[in-house]
Amino acid sequence: MEILPILERNDSPKLNVWYVLSPEGDVPCVRVGHTCNFVSEPPRVLVIGGANPDGSFADVYILDLDKFQWSKPDWPGISSRYEHSAFIPDCDQKKVYVFGGAQQATNLNDVQILDQENGKWETAETHGNTPSPRTCHSMASVGSKFYVFGGGLSGPDPVPDAAIHVFNAEDNSWSQPDVSGNPPCSRHGHISVAVGIYIYIHGGMAGTNIFDDLYKFDTVNHTWSKLQQKGHAPSSRTAHAATSIGKKVFIHGGMSAVGAALDDVYSLDTETLRWTQISIDGPSPAPRLDHTLCAVEIPKPLGDSTAETAEEKDREILLLVFGGMDTQGEIFNDCIVLRPEIVNKN
Repeated sequence: MEILPILERNDSPKLNVWYVLSPEGDVPCVRVGHTCNFVSEPPRVLVIGGANPDGSFADVYILDLDKFQWSKPDWPGISSRYEHSAFIPDCDQKKVYVFGGAQQATNLNDVQILDQENGKWETAETHGNTPSPRTCHSMASVGSKFYVFGGGLSGPDPVPDAAIHVFNAEDNSWSQPDVSGNPPCSRHGHISVAVGIYIYIHGGMAGTNIFDDLYKFDTVNHTWSKLQQKGHAPSSRTAHAATSIGKKVFIHGGMSAVGAALDDVYSLDTETLRWTQISIDGPSPAPRLDHTLCAVEIPKPLGDSTAETAEEKDREILLLVFGGMDTQGEIFNDCIVLRPEIVNKN
């Protein structure tokens, strides 16, 4: 495998080139099933939990994107877990909410809350109809609500419900709205990404079936739509990673229907429903699944003349991949970034 170039601080990354970040500091060990959340002020990524053959983790790591440095704060209190979900609500952006996931012996359905200002965790006292314990579910957030769909029960089997579970961070309540339309079947290992008021779900698996379908959920009218995909759509896959920038959804990697780890990158224009496979200029990172992908911002080098707005002159938007594993059992803790072409970010 070819070696990826290293992106140093104050470098300007080229379009559609994968780079390695080599931050100093307390680097997380290899892991799968963790979460990554980008926090804009100051620009940093929070890595929570995950697992490897040594067990599941009850830790938080911070990647400082100004300094290119890892740190491990002393923030005890979270239960160890992997294949959970995490979100930061609009109503309190100093808090991080973590839901579900698994430990070695059991699946989880609790909600734990991290206060980033004091580093303390608390277990939320929720009300309403709590979803059953689940792993490998998908979660997307809109405003101060996060939406949970599907998830793993045991082995290849998904949980038996195909409801949308809505958690409201303003009052710690769970609800299951009545929905209409054409919903997906229950599944796990799928991706779920919010763009505006809509949530897009792609792929995943149920039993021996691995999917390549695409659905949209309207969070205002509570309607499901199965979408007709255009362009070069991704193949069937599960355990892939996804994020959004503006009105585009980006997916990376996963496991194919024949059990191979993937290294491809696609973008979906949610206005036209057209997929584009991103043509990478140079080598790609190791194929992987059960990793994370998030959109991050790093400072632009002084004097960069490619920006069109004052905001763009200060920052560069990148896709960041962390961790995961291949199908031969190798587990990663690398940190790799790609600058995609972005049009209509708003």
